[in-house]
Amino acid sequence: MTIDGPSRAVGRGCTLKKQLHGVTAVAMHRHAGHREHPLIGHEYLGQHPDVVRTIFLAGMFGTFGLNFPIVLTAMAKSTFHGNATTYGLFNIALAIGSAAGALFAGAAARPKSRMLVLSAAAFGLLQVAAAVPPDLALFLVLLGAMGLVNLAFQSMANASVQLATDPRLRGRVMGLYMLAFIGGTPIGAPLIGALTIQFGARVGMTVCGAVPALAAAGVQADHLRPGVTR
Repeated sequence: MTIDGPSRAVGRGCTLKKQLHGVTAVAMHRHAGHREHPLIGHEYLGQHPDVVRTIFLAGMFGTFGLNFPIVLTAMAKSTFHGNATTYGLFNIALAIGSAAGALFAGAAARPKSRMLVLSAAAFGLLQVAAAVPPDLALFLVLLGAMGLVNLAFQSMANASVQLATDPRLRGRVMGLYMLAFIGGTPIGAPLIGALTIQFGARVGMTVCGAVPALAAAGVQADHLRPGVTR
């Protein structure tokens, strides 16, 4: 009896070890048989045009709409004839609006496509409007509104893509989202800089706002086409 107990324990331990080894081998075999190829994220997006529209909108937003260091510096110096303090006021106005925008975006449990389009269009139109007024006080108010809509759009777009994506592919799709949102800066920044130098700060800021507004209009038009996935 004294020998039989430990022997059975050792036997059961060996059996359990073999079973675990078998399960691991089967799992590895299944994983190898279902290995995902590198372009699976692109194929997934091809089947989900709603996610593609959001990524496109975020790309236009990031590439053209967020060139604040360029246009605000030029507005502070050449338009309002200010200095570093003036540029600092611009950033304070944006920060105050962004804080309000974070609260607004946090209240939306699941952002809808219409809210994304409206916020992107509102941001673009506000930036176009901000390029017009000669009054510094009005310009600061418009910057605050831009900060609010800017952060609201970014938060809702990010959440929308994550919630609409299969959890197994979320990392890949979000990688493409960030590529579109941030990766366009080397294209948009030099272009806006050249326009600002050539035609002035107001023109540069107008273009920064017009592109996201037009992109939002294009996304909404595509969204309303018959047979398009909502």
